[in-house]
Amino acid sequence: MDIRLKEHFEFAAAKTLRAVDALPTRSNQHEIGGLVEAGLGRALGPLAEQKKTELQCKMFRLTDSEETPICVDTQVTWYNTRAGNEKRGPEYRLYYRDNAVTECLNEGDFMLVALRPNKDLVICFCPQGSPVEWQLRDLFGLNKTGDSKFHSSELNSRTLLVTVQMCLEEMGIIFAQEGDEDQLILEQLLEISPNGFPASRVFSNLARERVARSSLDNSDQVLMEWLAQEEMLFRVLERHIVRKRLKEGFGLNFDDVDEFISYSLSVHNRRKSRVGYAFENHLEVTFVENGLHYEKGGKFNVTENNSKPDFLFPHFRAYHDPSYPVNSLFMLAAKTTCKDRWRQVLAEAERLKEKYLVTLQPGVSVNQIKEMKYHNLQLVVPEPLINVYPPEVRGDLITLQSFINHVRRSQV
Repeated sequence: MDIRLKEHFEFAAAKTLRAVDALPTRSNQHEIGGLVEAGLGRALGPLAEQKKTELQCKMFRLTDSEETPICVDTQVTWYNTRAGNEKRGPEYRLYYRDNAVTECLNEGDFMLVALRPNKDLVICFCPQGSPVEWQLRDLFGLNKTGDSKFHSSELNSRTLLVTVQMCLEEMGIIFAQEGDEDQLILEQLLEISPNGFPASRVFSNLARERVARSSLDNSDQVLMEWLAQEEMLFRVLERHIVRKRLKEGFGLNFDDVDEFISYSLSVHNRRKSRVGYAFENHLEVTFVENGLHYEKGGKFNVTENNSKPDFLFPHFRAYHDPSYPVNSLFMLAAKTTCKDRWRQVLAEAERLKEKYLVTLQPGVSVNQIKEMKYHNLQLVVPEPLINVYPPEVRGDLITLQSFINHVRRSQV
């Protein structure tokens, strides 16, 4: 099920906050100007011509840390600051109220204003130059950086990459959508697994069968297609199972809040863990189809200090053989997101000076990539995600196919 940006937004524009936009001591009375020139008035249609219009707004403060994003449901006011002054033309601004998000604003922050088809607004703020900024810029095609004037997005029918979708959902920006074929897909899934979720490998196998492409066609692109297909299958079955559980209620009186929260956390944790399993499943098949010899870390496949690397090429026996050439050994860690956990990889194969980490995270900070490079950790990123990274570090990344080719040459 493809998710297309144009189906979810009618307008989007972004700018860099000035001091008068962000700082309480210098703010322009909580007003945001410049949106008429960017096109918000046209997108609002008849609403824009009223003297004053209240709009529902979901406001976010997004960061790259492990902290939970700040999300506030609020109202903003679209109004004519020159109402009643017939001698001057209208001047529309957007007025916002103090809340937990606006309290965190800083000069230089990136600001995105987007309008949903139901005329609700989504306003996002994030630190300047952060991976989140680059994710949003890439998503909406906003390439002009560091400008304090709004620049609008030419929304198109581009498909939202599944990893970007999942990353945005982690931030609280949800793209919930049911497809026309969901019921038929659900019936097929229930035949395979009538009593709940199947094993991750079952999901992964089914996803590859439905895509019907070999990684030999294009390892980076096909991996992303497999992951997108599996995510769609999982969401269809998850929606069915969770909906059924919600109808049952929670607790003896069907209103136990603690039990509901516990269940919702289990849903969230299942999503995160399942993506990790799917990633490794599809990587394994990719390596097999490309003819690579490898072993996965496990109880009997360990390196120093009982470390268990995700993938070791060609095998652990070679790693522990002092006579085996070290330039023919490769260690690859697989993490859907890096965050600060990438440092764990550094101690997983002490014999190897250079290590590799493949990730699905759409954007890693410039400072993190520089630190990885300092520690001889090479970041591997599927080619469709490269453009989500800041331009100054794209040359420091390699694609999955490049990694495969490098390992294959050592195994000839």
